[in-house]
Amino acid sequence: MNIGQLAIDAAIRIANADDNGIKRDARKARLAILLQKQFYRNLRQTRLTGDTSAAITVAKNKQDTARKTSKHAATKKAIQKAYMVQRCRTRRKKLLRRLRNSKKRKASAEDRSETANKRAKTFAASYMDGHKEGDQNEVFHEVYESEEEFPHT
Repeated sequence: MNIGQLAIDAAIRIANADDNGIKRDARKARLAILLQKQFYRNLRQTRLTGDTSAAITVAKNKQDTARKTSKHAATKKAIQKAYMVQRCRTRRKKLLRRLRNSKKRKASAEDRSETANKRAKTFAASYMDGHKEGDQNEVFHEVYESEEEFPHT
């Protein structure tokens, strides 16, 4: 077994290891596979034949970059979701205001709230078009889970 192969094996062990050493969930497994592929690619490009520690250092650096990239993607999605939640809240407040001022004033507060919820959920679904149904429901529940924020008045 040559030095290059040792470096590759060490890098794969680093990529596969997490805080607990062995336990991996699906996301970490996918990331590990991605990191392995990336390491092989980098090794081919740089053609490292020298010191094992140098090869491992390069692998670690590339893996850190990949982890940061995946974190960035998760952050971006979280920001998009937060923006959607904010848009839904604003939309629901506007709908409630409009319903209070409409001809349906005689309708009870619960009816108005129910109508506003229905319309806001439709809005969330249209806004999240192209996303999974689960995401829409998740956003909707995050918007409306606290009733104190939206009193029935």
